[in-house]
Amino acid sequence: MASSSFDFMPARVLRGCVRGCLVLALAGVLPALAVEGKAFDPNADVWSREALEDGAKAVKTGPLPSEFLGDTSGMRPYTSSHQAWFADGFRLANYQAVVLQPWTNGMGRYHVTGQELLRRSLAEALSSKVGAWRGKVVAPPGRTAVAGADLMVYGNIHQFKNTANDIEYVIELVGVDSAGMAQFKLQNIVGSSGTGAVAAAGAAAFASSDNLLSASLNAGLAMAMAMPTDRDQFGFYDLAVEEVGRRIPTALVAADRQLTKGKGDVPHSPASALAPATREDAQQEHFGGLLSEQVAAYVATVVNPASNASDRADRLRDLGKIGALAAVPVAIAILQDDAADNRLQENAAWALGEIGHPDALPALESAKGVDRFNVKAAIIKIREY
Repeated sequence: MASSSFDFMPARVLRGCVRGCLVLALAGVLPALAVEGKAFDPNADVWSREALEDGAKAVKTGPLPSEFLGDTSGMRPYTSSHQAWFADGFRLANYQAVVLQPWTNGMGRYHVTGQELLRRSLAEALSSKVGAWRGKVVAPPGRTAVAGADLMVYGNIHQFKNTANDIEYVIELVGVDSAGMAQFKLQNIVGSSGTGAVAAAGAAAFASSDNLLSASLNAGLAMAMAMPTDRDQFGFYDLAVEEVGRRIPTALVAADRQLTKGKGDVPHSPASALAPATREDAQQEHFGGLLSEQVAAYVATVVNPASNASDRADRLRDLGKIGALAAVPVAIAILQDDAADNRLQENAAWALGEIGHPDALPALESAKGVDRFNVKAAIIKIREY
């Protein structure tokens, strides 16, 4: 969608409904199509939680094929949670200015929940724990690219497992020097299970925050947990942040040492040319036919008042997970409907925050009678990402 504003004409919704009704049967069996170890591809696959989970499992035994990283054939297990490759001449001391560019992701969206906290945590860790890079790593604000560094580190959320009490990301990183040559590639799994106790602590921290734009870990933790009806989903989100800040710098330092000494089982070969990675725009979708049909089917369920109330709420939440722009006008309308079901409105707020389109801000800021936890979290996500 090229425009920054949405057409709210009923005909548009009706077109989606007509198209969606033709594939409702397909949407009902989508999870069965997941293939273990196959990375989810929004251009060719349908979405399901199982499809994302299966892709994440594969990183422990081999790299997921990735257009973002380019050729992954030289990558192999480096630690229990890494797939990696390093250029023969990779040395941390070669780079005096390092920029960790804003991350993209494999869903064709600008962000997934908590992405900026992961990136900031990594930038802080690289700048404090990697001696050769101490104080030299910069993480520009989201949606802000920086040029001219000795080493550009691009990041991508390739897959993420997202269940009621668990979060698991497959993070991809590629370091590209000023000559456009890839110096390292990493795929790393981070995440952990949640508990209600940690969730309650995060919610309390969020509720006590006076600054909606706070970038603190506590506010971000509570923001990441803002999932209607199961707020403890990201209860151990802080551990994922810790893992990012611990594992990746450790891997880079270990590889540097072994390559310098000319020994060790480090996956390496000559540097390869790689065009600079570009982040994907939140206002653009990269969905293939099957996923587009699935989105249309879900929208049809949400806008149909005759549909089961629970199904409507669940499909709206799923649209938020997919990051479907088609859900924005629908969710806004539900948010502004005083007669709408409470759970449906909560899911509408959550979905708008996940999708991240700025057109949703006015409706969220003026929302009345809708759960404030979800509304505030959605506003933070949209403004910060």
